[in-house]
Amino acid sequence: MGVFHFLRHGEHGLLGKVLAGRMPGVGMTERGRAEIASQAERLAREKIAAIYASPLQRTRESAEIVSARLGLPIEFRDDLLELDFGEWTGATFDSIRAVLRFALGMPLDFYNRIEIGQGSISTIQMQPSGIRVTTLGERPRLP
Repeated sequence: MGVFHFLRHGEHGLLGKVLAGRMPGVGMTERGRAEIASQAERLAREKIAAIYASPLQRTRESAEIVSARLGLPIEFRDDLLELDFGEWTGATFDSIRAVLRFALGMPLDFYNRIEIGQGSISTIQMQPSGIRVTTLGERPRLP
């Protein structure tokens, strides 16, 4: 069985304003860093074997916080990059939740039925009997 924890990057300055997509130079806010630090504490209770992240600034920052807490190296992978929204990058947006929709067997039309907030964790288990979604959009616990 394989278990995958998908940690969404923390809050960034363009949140809710535009579709950041692959836009370079979009870093996290102080709140975003606190969200990820909270989730790193939660992940420290799990058996994490590896950390993979896209090379975008906000995901690099997130991975570095988790890496420091877990004492694991980060493998930055281009195949984990945000969707390329082309000319829509920088436009107003609605998030795409493709991995979880796929795991839940939901068609693309259902993208608005799942909320995956900043700094949230979603977990799927790959079992011989199929895929199980065990955590969906678990928000960080901030003081």
